[in-house]
Amino acid sequence: MKKKIYIIVGARPQIMKAAALARALDQDGTLTYDIIHSGQHYDEDMSHAFFNELNLKQPVVNFHIGSKRHNVFIAEFLLAFDEFVQTHPCDLVVVVGDTNTTAAAAIAASKLNIPLAHVEAGMREWNKLIPEEVNKLLTDAVSDLFFCPSRTAAENLIRNGVNKKVYITGDITYDLLTEANAFQSKAAIEQKYSVTSPYVLATCHRAATTCDKALLTEVIKGLNSLPFPVLFLVHPRTQKALESFGLSHLFKKHIQCLSPSNYYDTQSLIKHAHFVVTDSGGIIKESYFHQTFCIIIDHQTEWVESVEEGWSVICGPDAHKIQAASKSIKIPSVHKASFGDGQGGSRVVREIRKYLTV
Repeated sequence: MKKKIYIIVGARPQIMKAAALARALDQDGTLTYDIIHSGQHYDEDMSHAFFNELNLKQPVVNFHIGSKRHNVFIAEFLLAFDEFVQTHPCDLVVVVGDTNTTAAAAIAASKLNIPLAHVEAGMREWNKLIPEEVNKLLTDAVSDLFFCPSRTAAENLIRNGVNKKVYITGDITYDLLTEANAFQSKAAIEQKYSVTSPYVLATCHRAATTCDKALLTEVIKGLNSLPFPVLFLVHPRTQKALESFGLSHLFKKHIQCLSPSNYYDTQSLIKHAHFVVTDSGGIIKESYFHQTFCIIIDHQTEWVESVEEGWSVICGPDAHKIQAASKSIKIPSVHKASFGDGQGGSRVVREIRKYLTV
């Protein structure tokens, strides 16, 4: 009988990673898997639409927990997962990324003595005030298999005493970006979004900024200062913050506020942008994949190679720094492909298969 895997998702970036892993599992054919959805992202635009776009099979169960206080979310996931696996056992749990879903599933699996694999292990921001950093630390503390998207991530684990079952696979979402005809042309994107090049793509969703009126205002001022059309993909949390703080009127006319786009449209927007402004780790990484310069409106990033190689610059939520960075962009002459080669999913599946057949 084939070994059974559960891939746990809850937020948009995890669905992308799950899709890449599922394709590798389907191609390998030696393991069975199902998707479990925590319901952390319950907005249609932030979750289920991506299953259809990426041809990812629907979750075998959705716990519909929603967006709740961190401890409440984790507690409800522990109860729901524990009850589910009593009648639906598995041989291994795969968690991806660094959300509350990731940490909750890691704790749940470890308490049930189910082997745990962490895709995107070893990433660090070195600040435990960041919720995602705590999730990273909790997850890596109880994992059995560590799949690292970069050499830096693996080195972080080794420095912390983890020196077994650590694999540098590259980031598995890059697997999705190597497919032929995956992206729209620049002309098609310009027509669809009524924008002319050069344009800037912007996002902002981190709680540290969106929950602080002054910092969110700085981001808006920074975007207002840019001499290019700006397509601002507005996360649901950001939309609520803009409304509650009464900031929506501050946007100048050259900024289009848009709902989050589908996956491949977002990738096409990144690919053809003059540069990107974001606090999203995923978009920082994807900008690097597309060799599009990125201004980071956070105080740090776990994707340190992007900064070291000159493809990104850290400005924080600071209008003056955002404006200054936009005027001094220099595209690096070398791209080292530090986050993989599009074969990450197959590497993950190979090591999982070996682990489960020992």
